[in-house]
Amino acid sequence: MVVDLDTFLVIVYSTIDDLYKEFRGERKSKEVGRKPSMSDSEVLTLAILCQWEARRSEREFLRWAEKNLRAYFPFILSQAEYNRRLRDLVDAISILGGRIAWLLCEELGLKADYEIVDGTGVPLMSRKRGERRKLFGDEVDFGKGGSDWDWFYGVRVLVVVDDLGLITGFVVGSARTEERWLAESLLRWRQDRGACEPKAEELAECLGPFYKGGGPRKGPSGPISSPWTSGVAQGEYYLADRGFSGKAWAKHWCEDLGARVMTEADYKGLPDEEKDRQVRKHRRKRQTVETVIGVLGDIFGLKFPRARTYLGLICRLAAKVAAFNIGVGINYLFGRPTFAILNPIH
Repeated sequence: MVVDLDTFLVIVYSTIDDLYKEFRGERKSKEVGRKPSMSDSEVLTLAILCQWEARRSEREFLRWAEKNLRAYFPFILSQAEYNRRLRDLVDAISILGGRIAWLLCEELGLKADYEIVDGTGVPLMSRKRGERRKLFGDEVDFGKGGSDWDWFYGVRVLVVVDDLGLITGFVVGSARTEERWLAESLLRWRQDRGACEPKAEELAECLGPFYKGGGPRKGPSGPISSPWTSGVAQGEYYLADRGFSGKAWAKHWCEDLGARVMTEADYKGLPDEEKDRQVRKHRRKRQTVETVIGVLGDIFGLKFPRARTYLGLICRLAAKVAAFNIGVGINYLFGRPTFAILNPIH
């Protein structure tokens, strides 16, 4: 079924406006001063629509919006004002993607049986430019990733997807930070959003020494962001790849954070035939998160998001997650294939 621009905009704006009013009631006191020319909900709606712009250019998108969306948005902000307003709304847009996933499941009576977790490298610029480090601080670093396991300059994003294909949360760390520490941050923030970032020293007793040479463990190489993007747990079970294995980690996550993180290593004690069957089943289920990461890269430009500040990067990543969930939600509503994400602006 074809979804026209009018229908798409009504769905997107009404969804964002309802969720933002709920969030605003939790976070904001009575505002004072002159009423802005664009409401917060309108700015958030533009931020979501911007993720479909082919060249990932905010300037090009705002020009297109000024030409084609005047009937919906009588006043379009300049790029500088748009960026300032969006950065002011970083908490709101960070929580939006997870709330959309939760709302869709509630409205359609869907329930996720488990979640799938995986990390992906997000390069922000070429390695040569990254060596200059003029735009970012210790939030961004060099790391290895991708199918070729090559060096890149950027961040590592841990994505959590339910079995329905919706992104329920994510966290961001520097490219050098190990994925287990990203998972630790996400799981503890799902339990307590006010919890502090994990440090190697505080977990030394339950995790023990680092396996190489028995030395101390190395914690995150930079800050991890953010509690607002971590989302809400859909259940107890998480499916992960071998990078998240480890008896000490699994025990800590289960006993202290109430999360059972399952990897292929958990099937080692089974008979060979049953083990092979469970491993194949595990890998088949995990294909969902790989598909989601692929869609984020191909359609929403996850790699090289053209951010110039760390706060701007978080806003862009959160907008991509929200746009993805809206696309999947519309597919559910109109009986379309789950990942047949439409492009409303072309």
